[in-house]
Amino acid sequence: MVPTDFSAVVEGVPLTTMQIEQQNKEIRRAEELITSVINQLDEEKGMKLFSHSVHSVTLYRQMHTLIFRKKTST
Repeated sequence: MVPTDFSAVVEGVPLTTMQIEQQNKEIRRAEELITSVINQLDEEKGMKLFSHSVHSVTLYRQMHTLIFRKKTST
């Protein structure tokens, strides 16, 4: 059986253009905030990843230097 009482559904639907425009503004603002937070996290994480990568490369070079010194000294 199909329900015939749609009052609960219609109640949540904006009735005026002004209400729709207000909701669209709120949605755009939320999207901007989400984008801002994502970009901020990417920058922070990117910096951490970059810093970690530089540290890893430095350790890798040090390790190879030690291996090279050990080989040349024996």
